[in-house]
Amino acid sequence: MWKYVVVILALTLSACGRREAVEVYDLGRNVDVAELDGPADARPETTVSAGFVKIFQKAGTSISYYIKLDADSVLAFGIGSEPPDGPSKGPVPEYVVTVRTEDEKDAVQVYRDGWTGRLLRRVGLRKNIRVSLPRIRGIVRVTLKVQSEDNEPATGIWVNPRVEGRSSASPVSTSAASGSTMGGGAPSDAGPSFMIVLLDAARRDRFGCYGYGGHTTPNIDRFAADSVVFQNAYCEAVYTQASVGSLLTSEYPDRHGSVRKGYGLGPDTRTIAQVLQEAGWETGLITASPNASSLYGYERGFDTVSELYKRPGGKGVVDAVEVADAGIDWLRAHSDKRFFLYLHFREPHGPLRPPPPFYGKFSGGYPGPLKDNNQTDDLFTLVNTGKLALTPEDSSYLAHRYDENLSYVDSEVGRLLEYLRSQKLLERTVLFLLGDHGEALGEHDFFGHNETLYQEASRIPLMMHLPSSPGYRSVGDPVGIIDVAATMAGLAHAHAQAGAFQGRSLVPAIRGESLAHVPLFTRTTGDTPAYGVMDDGYRYLYTAYGDRRELYELADDPVEKIDVAEERELRVGYMHQLYLLWAKTQASLAPASPPTQVNASPEDVAALAGLGYVDPGQGYGSPDVAGEGSEPDETTQTAYPRAGKEPKPKLQRKHGQTQPSEGAENGSRKLRREHRKTGEKGTTRSPVTHQAE
Repeated sequence: MWKYVVVILALTLSACGRREAVEVYDLGRNVDVAELDGPADARPETTVSAGFVKIFQKAGTSISYYIKLDADSVLAFGIGSEPPDGPSKGPVPEYVVTVRTEDEKDAVQVYRDGWTGRLLRRVGLRKNIRVSLPRIRGIVRVTLKVQSEDNEPATGIWVNPRVEGRSSASPVSTSAASGSTMGGGAPSDAGPSFMIVLLDAARRDRFGCYGYGGHTTPNIDRFAADSVVFQNAYCEAVYTQASVGSLLTSEYPDRHGSVRKGYGLGPDTRTIAQVLQEAGWETGLITASPNASSLYGYERGFDTVSELYKRPGGKGVVDAVEVADAGIDWLRAHSDKRFFLYLHFREPHGPLRPPPPFYGKFSGGYPGPLKDNNQTDDLFTLVNTGKLALTPEDSSYLAHRYDENLSYVDSEVGRLLEYLRSQKLLERTVLFLLGDHGEALGEHDFFGHNETLYQEASRIPLMMHLPSSPGYRSVGDPVGIIDVAATMAGLAHAHAQAGAFQGRSLVPAIRGESLAHVPLFTRTTGDTPAYGVMDDGYRYLYTAYGDRRELYELADDPVEKIDVAEERELRVGYMHQLYLLWAKTQASLAPASPPTQVNASPEDVAALAGLGYVDPGQGYGSPDVAGEGSEPDETTQTAYPRAGKEPKPKLQRKHGQTQPSEGAENGSRKLRREHRKTGEKGTTRSPVTHQAE
């Protein structure tokens, strides 16, 4: 007897060990993101009871999942035949499973229900199936089909369908946020001071430390030479309001909800400033932009708030010298304590008119009609709407004007850094220098930001200086703005409730270790935003209007001009399901702290108008015109479309071209124009200006 006990115990321990090594992708709980081949009204239904998830699928349809495999994996499921409303006396459905890999043109059948199985189910017997999936590292499409004889109506049931094995099928959680924690923790006696220096609309490739030869940023380059420099940093939104919300909360915009002009952070959404304030840090916010201000709840946790555009007798647009002066004054008054200071510079964002000697520094040789024009935002609007055609010389002139604004803010950041060095504050301060989003300078037939997700708009500079600097260190792992607050909380030893952060700590990268792989997500503004996903060196861009899907392989195409979506069908399907799973997560988390309706002060309105974003007469906080001139969703800002397979328009961009065969507009821009002409809901464009932060 004892012999049998030992054997059973050994088998049990072995099984437990296997379970610990197994990762499961639950097809049943994610059926709503599966791709349906069949009528739209024939989407599968699911039930959950006693731990069993059942998918009820109509005969004549198929559902497909795109799964990334890393090693040996098994598809496990049970099968049945009764419909949701009771046993069926009709035809017994047949079950078929096919699998297609990236290297195969056609799918291969890996399971088919035989007549004996159907006979057994006719008398009430069920069967549990385990099907081996291809032994590859890559993406497969697993398709579940249900069919019946003579196409008779029937319903098949998949019981607990799941993928077991070391797969990475579901890197985006659908139940809770991932990452670090944040909230009110016990005060810590240890920990450095912190600073964030943010340059508005700073695109990565115009900095010398990122390879630009235009001599725009000598002071920041010196800072980078003694810092950790992140080569592949991306924003979560290509406009300031939502991006700064993600910086301060470590939440994606679709979760924190501050994505429209009329709405800010929900009452229960917490910021990194609150965490540090409660743990004993002195905190200060100095901002040149109303898009990074108390208007949207971003003052939470800051002991002192200086919204420079509200200063008495001042003009609406704040120059870099004012931000640097205010920052140095604040440090003189508070640097005897542990502190957190957030400085938000307006530049290099427009208006593109820096003071001498920077104005004309790079653009002085231009003799054309745009010379000395101060209405740069208006020019962008005319160009982006097709009302003004630019010559190459005109485009180069505007790009040089941008460089001049960047060079100006570099000089003021340099003055701030010199003060920090002279007071030995860098020896006890963790300083992040970054952009909130980039800026298009004519690439992809567009100027400005907010509307497009290409590299020039979404890839940002991000540098981190440490008190005990390891010297220059380059990090190639993809990272996001949401990782900044998570890193700060970790270095401050601040602990709180689980699930508050969606970012992750960058501390391993400081030690020279690789960061855990996670996909990155970004968005535009508007009722129906465009979304971007970065994963495995690919960038996937999805525009719901017209179901436009683009895919770029960054190793071969770092500037995203060659759309390979048609050649990488499985990769597109996989990344689209990543997006759907992520959107599902945000939709489940957002209601916990719905966005708050806000009302702008006259100073806010004047400052926004000075930056060229909105018509002040729209009236902030009005539910009729909240944000981009459209009504907000009452419960969530997340765009979570139903999964499905619909006819897709043929992509306009040809390989190696930025323009379609039919003329001067590329495909995405043509869609934008057609949308504006029809006036249909869903445009990603503000009807008032070229961009709406």
